[in-house]
This record gives sequence, structure tokens and C-alpha cells, in this order.
Amino acid sequence: MALITVVGGVLAIMGRFPWSYVLIAALVLGAFVIARFVVVPRQLSRVFTQQKDLSAPFEMNLSDQEFSMRNEFGESHLPWDSFVKWKEDKEMLLLYRSDVLFHMLPKRLLHSDDELGYVLNRLRQSKG
Repeated sequence: MALITVVGGVLAIMGRFPWSYVLIAALVLGAFVIARFVVVPRQLSRVFTQQKDLSAPFEMNLSDQEFSMRNEFGESHLPWDSFVKWKEDKEMLLLYRSDVLFHMLPKRLLHSDDELGYVLNRLRQSKG
């Protein structure tokens, strides 16, 4: 969309393309940028603030059978095979229970590379 806006703008200046199409492309691009960088972050921040259990301290337990978490709002015991996929980067491990529901596991909570390896091995073993 940005490319269409820029190329359309250049062509419109040269008189080879109607300005109305450039303006439509610019409006669509502007709406996308506002939604992506303003609306969605505000909505996510509001939901995080409203859902108190997301920011409450928690205790995590890893065993051969399950991944469990507990805080003042309740506890969760999830067998390793209940995770359909996982993703990781330098700081975070996301354990997906479905395509849209996941548990965030900050790697700083794991005390060593052995613990991270243990979690990843359990995930791999549960998926065959």
C-alpha cells in the first residue's frame, strides 16, 4: 500500500495518474498504521489492566507429566501434550494451547539452560 501511494503520488505529479486513487491509497495506509500502532496497543493495554491475573505473581512447577502454574487467582495443571505448538526468542517462550491462546514463559524465570532444555525436550517428546 505504501508503494502504491508513493508510485501513485509520483505518477499523479507527472499527470499520469488520478489524485483520487492516490488519496484513497493514502487513507487506507493511514488507517492501517493508526490501527496497528495506536488502536491495538491501547486495546491490549486495557485488557491487561482489566485482567488482574495476568500481572499477579505466580509460581511455576515443571514435572515430567505437566506444566503447572499457581497464583492468588487459581492454579492450572496442563499436561505437556495439551500444547499444540511453541515459539521462542531470546527472552520469551510461548506455549500455545490453541492457535490464539498461549502461556508466556519468560526465559529469565528459568535458572539455567538445562531448565530451558528440559521444557523444550518435554514439548518435543509430547509431540512425538
